[in-house]
This record gives sequence, structure tokens and C-alpha cells, in this order.
Amino acid sequence: MMNTIKQQLTSIFVLLILVVFLVPVQAENTKDDQKSAISSVSKAFKLDKSESEKRKEEARKAVDALSQDIQSLKQTVIALNKDTRILEEELLFPANTQLVVFLSQDAGKLFTLHNVKIKVDGKIVTSHLYGDQERYALTHSGVQRLLLTNVSNGKHTLSAIFTGKDYKGRDLKRAASVDFNKMNGSKYIEFRISDSKAKNTADFTVKQW
Repeated sequence: MMNTIKQQLTSIFVLLILVVFLVPVQAENTKDDQKSAISSVSKAFKLDKSESEKRKEEARKAVDALSQDIQSLKQTVIALNKDTRILEEELLFPANTQLVVFLSQDAGKLFTLHNVKIKVDGKIVTSHLYGDQERYALTHSGVQRLLLTNVSNGKHTLSAIFTGKDYKGRDLKRAASVDFNKMNGSKYIEFRISDSKAKNTADFTVKQW
């Protein structure tokens, strides 16, 4: 019986030795496997991130190229529209019958323009209301084309009626007119509003060429 107990104790001792030596080895192997797996995932992530950045850069370049193409197309369309408009005007308003009327204004401190009406031979042919932006443009070296129309050769009368306010805020209405002789070729006439410090009011003059 004593021999049997000794054999059992010996078997247990051997098992304990195996456990002591084998478990750390397996644990170490498990750690190595985990490290290897983490390393593989990390590399894959880095590759995916690099590929993603590359695709983003390619997409950005494609968008930039498309934007440039769109801008180029816009410029082409603008130029084409301009050419079309010029051709249309030449067809609708040939030089032999063309009358062009302009408006300009200097500082505009003595007269604030609100509205202008243009008459040709006593008939109103156009009118225009002015906002702050248009008044600003006129008083900062801007020139507005008020009218482009056809008139027959011969004598005509062009009139402009201006309404607005003087420098004290009072309603003011003024008119200017000119008789002209339309001949072959375009006729250009300019109405100009100028501050007159001597008169403390605005002058309305006409220039033709």
C-alpha cells in the first residue's frame, strides 16, 4: 500500500512539473501570436490609410481640373454671349439709323437722381429708376447707356426729364433737350449732370458727336 501511495505522489509531482514548465511556454506562445496579429492588423491599417490618402489626393486633383474646365467654359460662354449681343445689335440697330444716348454725372452732391425719362420727337422711348448702387457708379466716373434705338435720317429732338432731390432734400425736376440732324453713321448724344457751386445747384448739359 505504501508503494501505491508513493507512486501516486510521484505521478502528481511529475504533473506539477509539467504544468510549471508548459503553461509559461504556452502563455509566451499566445503573447507572440497576439503580437503577430496586432502587427498584421497595424500594417494592414497603415496600408489602407495610405491608399485612402492617395485616393483623396487623386479626387482633389480631379475636382481642381474639373473646376478649371468649368471656369474656362464660363469664359467661353461669356465671350460668345458678348459676340452674339454685338451681332444682334448690329442687325437690329444698323449704323445708318443708330442713335445711342448716354448719361454721366460728377460728384452728385447737389442733386440726387431718382428717375430719368427719355423722349425722341416728343414720345417717351425709355425710362430708368436709380438705386444707391447705380447712383454710386454714376458719381464715380461711371457712364450709363440709356438708349439704343433707330431713327431715320433727318432732324429730330431728343429730351431728357430728370427727377430727384436737391442737396436740402427738396423734390427737384429738370429737363434738357437738343435738336440734332441724323445723317449716315451712328449718332451719339450724352446728357451730363454737373454740380455748379456758383449756382449752388446742378447743371444739365448735352454733348453730341
